[in-house]
Amino acid sequence: MTATVLDHEEARREALHQYRLLDTALEGTAHDLTALASFICGTPLALLTPAGSAVRAMGVLDPRPLDLAPEQQPALAALARQTAAYVALQRVAAALAEAVAHSKTLHSIVPICMYCKGLRDDEGCWRRLEEYLHAYTDTELSHGICPACLLIHHPDHAAKR
Repeated sequence: MTATVLDHEEARREALHQYRLLDTALEGTAHDLTALASFICGTPLALLTPAGSAVRAMGVLDPRPLDLAPEQQPALAALARQTAAYVALQRVAAALAEAVAHSKTLHSIVPICMYCKGLRDDEGCWRRLEEYLHAYTDTELSHGICPACLLIHHPDHAAKR
């Protein structure tokens, strides 16, 4: 007997990977949620399913028709809320982890020249402020002139203002 792969199985697995619910240390938590759903409903299998690119449903599978007892319904509703919160938290955690991995930050004390205000980088090279910020923070600077410098360097233009 060969396993049947459902048409949407690849999309389901991709959505679960995007939420970091598969092939991670947290996969056990997702498994626990589906095991609870299976236990509450008294069914042999439950799984997380996507709606589009988001995980929005937990499926409970059983070969026989299933009517939930009144005491099962609030438990399953509570589990659904916990699953939705868990999945949302995983998505935020994944986005945050990706942002941290791609961020550049300034750290420690940055040596600055007391005359020209050049900054010394980790390799000992002196750089202009603009170069240093771009290299270490992905920041682009635009140039302007403050009123005090305008008065010193362009007094004719400052007088027109």
